[in-house]
Amino acid sequence: MKGYRKHQLAGATLTALLVIASLSLAFTGPAAREGVPVAAARGQQVSGVAAPVADKVTLTGREVARIPEVTIPEGTSALAVSPKVKEGVKTQPSEGDAESKPVDGGEAQKAIPPDKIPIPETGVNPPTDLAGTFVPQQKPYVLLKWNGNNHPKFLREFRIYRVVAGEELVGDPAPIDSTKKEQYQDFGLELGKTYVYWVTAVSKSGEESAPSNTVEVVTYQNLPPQTPQGLTAAAIDPGVCLDWLPNPESDVIGYMVYMMSGGVYQKLTAQPVTENHFYHPTGVAGNVYAVTAVNVFGTESGYAVAEASPAAPSYFEEYAAGVMVEGLWVSEAYPEASGGRILVAGSAGDRLHFKFTGRQVKVISAMYWTCGSAAMYIDGEYITTVNLYSYDPVFGSVTMDVPGLVYGEHTLTIEVLGTGNPETNLYFVNVDAFEVL
Repeated sequence: MKGYRKHQLAGATLTALLVIASLSLAFTGPAAREGVPVAAARGQQVSGVAAPVADKVTLTGREVARIPEVTIPEGTSALAVSPKVKEGVKTQPSEGDAESKPVDGGEAQKAIPPDKIPIPETGVNPPTDLAGTFVPQQKPYVLLKWNGNNHPKFLREFRIYRVVAGEELVGDPAPIDSTKKEQYQDFGLELGKTYVYWVTAVSKSGEESAPSNTVEVVTYQNLPPQTPQGLTAAAIDPGVCLDWLPNPESDVIGYMVYMMSGGVYQKLTAQPVTENHFYHPTGVAGNVYAVTAVNVFGTESGYAVAEASPAAPSYFEEYAAGVMVEGLWVSEAYPEASGGRILVAGSAGDRLHFKFTGRQVKVISAMYWTCGSAAMYIDGEYITTVNLYSYDPVFGSVTMDVPGLVYGEHTLTIEVLGTGNPETNLYFVNVDAFEVL
């Protein structure tokens, strides 16, 4: 029994010690680990180090959220430091906290809708981009358009000013009218004069802006134009070319072309042509043609009349004075050629230029199995590509024909392409002669 009680007492003592140890651990926290300081107590001073960062710690089997990391200044009592974030650090407001400040610490800004932008009380901009056009109707007028260059809510009206170009002004001119729109039709005209316009903007407070840019508009009287002069009608192959001198009037917008048929003139043009030239591809010698000038009102002049007569062709050999070459062009003798010779080039990019005066030009060449393709241009504008290849030799072939040109000086250009021969890699291009009408 003594032994039993002795052992029982020892067991009780051991149990008491274990309870005391557990209570001690519960109050002091987990044992200090290497590198982790134990919190100071009762005013004990600690150095300025940061507590370890962890979302949760386990105390006696329960998970408890850890206080956010805080840096304690050296020399400050740990018990004197509030667990709140130090001054100046921005925090998120807690849910339901009506007095919490925004995250950025600033005052909330109110958005202003675009249509609520305040309108300035003073200052008005002058209108811009003023343009004017004369409209020659039965009741002619000048159409003005501009950019208001101001907020519409700020403006009362636009004022329109007009003076006659070249007239001396006495004092400041008064506006001829006003409008709320950014355009205006001026019917109060004296035809045949040139007017200068400008526009100003007026605010609701009555302030008038500086003037816009000025625009000059010419008006015309509805007088028939002069009859066109110098009309010629040349029958070429094929068609008829009509040419005449341009009219001197500034209000002439074009010309109408007619052909006599059944005793009356029939229109060949639905609208006025702007050039002083017309090509009738089905015309023949003996046809009678008429041309009128048309002004901005659509009023026509009297008829200028001419009868088509055959145009005499002119021939030029390949070595004529108007011929110039780029690259290597060689003169070769052939008894079948015009004048007994042709001019030949075989490298891509070689060019020949021929200047002539007339209404039509034809290129005469020799065709053979050693020949290839060439591009043709008139006054720098591409016309066509021709191929001079032929299994059998052909001399005196018209390889290009351009009729219906405006009568005058032109330049024909022939360029070797280096293509077009199905038999060999030879692509010669040659010129025998030119025919001009």
